[in-house]
Amino acid sequence: MRKVLSLGIIATLFLFASCSSGDDLMGNWVKKDDFSGVPRSNAVTFTIGNYAYVGCGYDGEDRLNSFKKFDLTNETWTSVESPGDAFYLRQNAVAFSANGKGYVGTGFDGDYTRYDDFWEYDPATETWSQAPTFIGGVREGAVAFSTDTYGVVGAGYGDLDEADKKYLNDYYKFDGTSWISMGTHGNKLKEASSFVIGGYAYICLGQENSSAQQDEIYKFDIEAEEWATDEGQIKKLDEDNDNEDVMRSSAVTFVINNKAYIATGSYGSSLKRDVWEYDPATDKWDEKENLELEVYSRINAVAFSNAEGTKGYIATGSSGTSYLDDTWEFQPTVEENEDDN
Repeated sequence: MRKVLSLGIIATLFLFASCSSGDDLMGNWVKKDDFSGVPRSNAVTFTIGNYAYVGCGYDGEDRLNSFKKFDLTNETWTSVESPGDAFYLRQNAVAFSANGKGYVGTGFDGDYTRYDDFWEYDPATETWSQAPTFIGGVREGAVAFSTDTYGVVGAGYGDLDEADKKYLNDYYKFDGTSWISMGTHGNKLKEASSFVIGGYAYICLGQENSSAQQDEIYKFDIEAEEWATDEGQIKKLDEDNDNEDVMRSSAVTFVINNKAYIATGSYGSSLKRDVWEYDPATDKWDEKENLELEVYSRINAVAFSNAEGTKGYIATGSSGTSYLDDTWEFQPTVEENEDDN
């Protein structure tokens, strides 16, 4: 695994939980082929078919627009055609896939500029083209989720100039042709996260406008294209019920066998090593085995699952002043084995 030493940048994410824990926790991390690009944090990822694409981000010195793809069968990284100079270097962007194509947009240049442009990647031709401009305006740290036919982008942190920074709670749908406003929902957040299970998308994690950790989960009915508004479907952390351990920023989420997982991230100045599993069938969170010592605790990593939803991976990120390029598979039903890496 390669590391690059430079200044660390922390973006903020966090998650709700109903949890249980014990001494005999399940879970095992297995080392895979290292990311073949420049080590980086604050990257984006989207998945099309049998490939996960990872790109953009920050390597400790420069913002990036290069991409690599991970073959989810062979578990190896290979190159992707460059988006070109018109695709600005950026971090804290957002990405999703729909209709067999990948989309990347928004983000921050690390200086004073935030973006509202979007780009489309077509795996059939291995080419990039500019997509319609995001109508929600410039922002970084937005959140996205996708269905087979459309993607949704919202929340984040935008500004008109350096003196007019603002948190956002507006959401927009993209059907491959145009953007459609979905109005506002919930708290104003930046660096939120999402996962999709069983016809529902869940928006979680994030930092509120007041700098407080987000304590709600928003559930979106994909077929009906509407947010759940029933009080019983809007979850909150209950700090009196031992759920505060799940709270963190800059974490990742991925799905394995219809269960969601949260890993990595930070709480205050401490990097997190604990891992949590959410089962929507029971509406419960359970603690899994901590990250193994070989797996760097990290922030601003990326995570993805295979097309069948049977495997989940994390890659890249930063740990202190180290920028990472390692890739790990999480096995939630296997006992920890420190000798398999």
